Amino acid sequence: MTLRPFSSIRPSDSIVATRRRPLAWASSLSLAIGILIADRRRLVLVAALGLMAMGLCLTSAAAASDHSGNPNTIASALANLKAGNQRFVSGASTHPHQTPEMLDTLAKEGQTPLAAVLACSDSRAPVEKLFDLGFGDLFVVRAAGAVPGTDQVGSLEYAVAHLGVPVILVLSHAKCGAVAAAVADAKEPDALGELLLKLSPVAAAVRNLDESKRLQTAVELSAVVFREQLPLVSPVLADALKEGRLAIVSGVLDIATGEVVINEGRWAKASGGGSDAPDASGGSHGSAPDASNGHGTSSDASGSSSSETSDSASGAPHDAAPKPGADSGGLTANP
Repeated sequence: MTLRPFSSIRPSDSIVATRRRPLAWASSLSLAIGILIADRRRLVLVAALGLMAMGLCLTSAAAASDHSGNPNTIASALANLKAGNQRFVSGASTHPHQTPEMLDTLAKEGQTPLAAVLACSDSRAPVEKLFDLGFGDLFVVRAAGAVPGTDQVGSLEYAVAHLGVPVILVLSHAKCGAVAAAVADAKEPDALGELLLKLSPVAAAVRNLDESKRLQTAVELSAVVFREQLPLVSPVLADALKEGRLAIVSGVLDIATGEVVINEGRWAKASGGGSDAPDASGGSHGSAPDASNGHGTSSDASGSSSSETSDSASGAPHDAAPKPGADSGGLTANP
């Protein structure tokens, strides 16, 4: 049985591809005017405060520069994510960077997160806890189903361009309600309906699978699809990938155990790994847990991923979706 190839899943199907839309504050301001029109003095005050806040945000963004001081590398970031999740799963969490003193230091010196995580909003997926990390360690962007809309992509661009994060992890999870709704072709109104539409290509790709395998395969597939599409809709992310400053990886959380299986995608291919697209059994080619670290990639003695370093060092591009059936992650499924 063959799933829909990546080539048939357009970036615009899952992520808003139109970039640099008019600022959302314009529509918000119009709504505020309609609500507060009866009290002109209050309206003037609210509008003035809003413009002041917007001005401060724009000034801060303009003053920010590429965060070349981030000490984290692709290898160290992936190693820290894996080691932290192992600690959490084994009940040996150390709860680092979770004191008021750490917050005070970050407020004075700024943040240098080791990774950005695009995750689902599900309350069963607290990202920092899952990786046994704390304040200042992760730049977390969330949306139901880990769907990357315009705001999410812009947030990830900020993390890469201004905070210097070397890794973006697209994290899906088992029994995701948003993915389940899309697979069931649920009809929801308004904004929720628009969000589910962005998951519809993934739902269509698994529609012919056995019902018992459909949801988990869609969960795994959604993380891979969004991972591959991010650089297609973001020149900022694409450039960082081409320059070897960034790795975009995907992962799947088992909400029953807390284990996160990280799939390094094209970084894993450099070491001879197979396709990372989920098959009809709900598993992933080339992502069976390794005895040394419990995740689908091998690690050296230091805990860093040798597969990632070999590919990132060569500056291998990561800005195009893989061809169907190819070793770069084509969506083919075993019967």
